Amino acid sequence: MDDRTAETALSLTKFGVGQPVRRTEDPTLVRGQGRYTDDMSRPGQAYAIMVRSREAHGVIRLEQVRIAQGGEGNKLKVPLSTSMYLGDKWEYLFRLGSTPVRAHGPDELAPGEYWLEFPAEKLWVF
Repeated sequence: MDDRTAETALSLTKFGVGQPVRRTEDPTLVRGQGRYTDDMSRPGQAYAIMVRSREAHGVIRLEQVRIAQGGEGNKLKVPLSTSMYLGDKWEYLFRLGSTPVRAHGPDELAPGEYWLEFPAEKLWVF
């Protein structure tokens, strides 16, 4: 074994993966003498406050909505608010509470409730 191999083997046993590392910051933190960014104040310093809401918020993005038969799967029964002919297709406006949902199709739909299908691979929640 040459000297470099022995030196490498020694350094791996002394400083290698899985070896304990002595932490030097613990005594300071345990004595309550730690310094945190919240303890500092600089001229013109910006602050951030995190506010949590009791109500959940999010964004739902639907890349595809289909008018379906029946209610099994990712489907909701929704009232049709209005429909409009766009020259080459019909646009349907449905309302989920105060949220509008638009869908397109080849035929005019009569007023009433319809099952809307939201394919799982086209549904995003953020």
